[in-house]
Amino acid sequence: MLKESTLLFLSDLRQNNNREWFNDNKSRYEDARDDVMALGELLREKIREFDPEISPDYPIKRSMFRIYRDTRFSRNKEPYKTNLGLVINDNGMLKNPLAGYYLHIEPGESAILSGCYMPEAPVLKLLRDAFDLDWELFESEVMADKLFADHIGDLCREDRVLKRVPNGYPKDSPAAEYLKLTSFYGGARLSDQTLTSPSGIDEMVTVCRALKPLKEFLNRAIRYQE
Repeated sequence: MLKESTLLFLSDLRQNNNREWFNDNKSRYEDARDDVMALGELLREKIREFDPEISPDYPIKRSMFRIYRDTRFSRNKEPYKTNLGLVINDNGMLKNPLAGYYLHIEPGESAILSGCYMPEAPVLKLLRDAFDLDWELFESEVMADKLFADHIGDLCREDRVLKRVPNGYPKDSPAAEYLKLTSFYGGARLSDQTLTSPSGIDEMVTVCRALKPLKEFLNRAIRYQE
C-alpha cells in the first residue's frame, strides 16, 4: 500500500510549489518517489499474471515521470508537478507508441489509465482507421466486456475533441464520436483511502484487468503498420 506520507508530501508541495521549499524537503520527495516505485513494482508483478506483454526486466525507475516541470513554453511557471506517475508496459520507456498502463498518484485525483495520449499523426490515423473499420470488434471485445463496462465504461473525453468527423471518414460512421478524439484512453479513479489500504492493490489490479481489452485493441491497430 502507499504511505500516507507520500500523499501528504504532494499536498504540501501543492501549497509550496517553489524551489526553496522543495530543496528543504528533498528527502521527503525521495521517500515519496521510492514509495511510488515500490507500488509500481508490485503492480507490475500482479499485472504480469494476466498480461504477459508486460516486461519484468526494466528498472521501474526508468518508467517514472520526472517531477520537474518544463516551464519554457508554459504560462504556468511553477517548477514542480504536484503528482507522481509511472508507466507499466513492454519496455519501460516513457516515449512508447504502444498503449500500456499508467499509474497516476495525486491527492484526490489518483487514477490508473491505459491508452494513447495525443499520439503522433501516423499512429493517430491507425487508431482512427481501427475504430472506423473494426467498430463491431471494438463493441464486442471492449465495450461489451463486463469488467470494462463495470469499472471503466468508456473512453475519456477530457482532452481536445474535434467538432466534426475528420476528413477521410464517413460522417455517418457508427464510430463517429470516437473518430473525433485526439487521445484514446480510459481509466478509473483511485481514492486516497484505496491507495493507503492493504487491500487497495486488489482494486488496482481489477482496474488493470478491465483496461486490458482496450489496450489490446489499440495495440493491435498500432502494430498493423509493422
